[in-house]
Amino acid sequence: MVDTKSVSSCEIIELHGFLGSKWTIPLLHYFEKPHSFNEINKKTKKLINPTLLSNRLKTFEKFKILKKEVINNKTIYSLTTQGKKLKDVLHEIKDWAITNKLGIPKGCIDKCECDELFN
Repeated sequence: MVDTKSVSSCEIIELHGFLGSKWTIPLLHYFEKPHSFNEINKKTKKLINPTLLSNRLKTFEKFKILKKEVINNKTIYSLTTQGKKLKDVLHEIKDWAITNKLGIPKGCIDKCECDELFN
């Protein structure tokens, strides 16, 4: 019998839910280099509510996908080694989806549209 208490506290399930949340994947794709909150907010053309953006960044930190550092009195977020590995896994999932002919926008097959969302 499944212990529902242990399932509800499973961080893998929580991570899956987080990755499926609005703006999570596009934000993750954006982190090729470190950024401040204001840079991200400006780059996203304020499409993302600042409170939601802040929550997403905190959750990325919680899962050790991003790290937050203060450099020269400026708070900077950057991709961790674990975050880079997660991006690799997500690219493998995308390849699996393409191979299995899931409904994927044409623009995502060669290069993910999420990469260009904030440009």
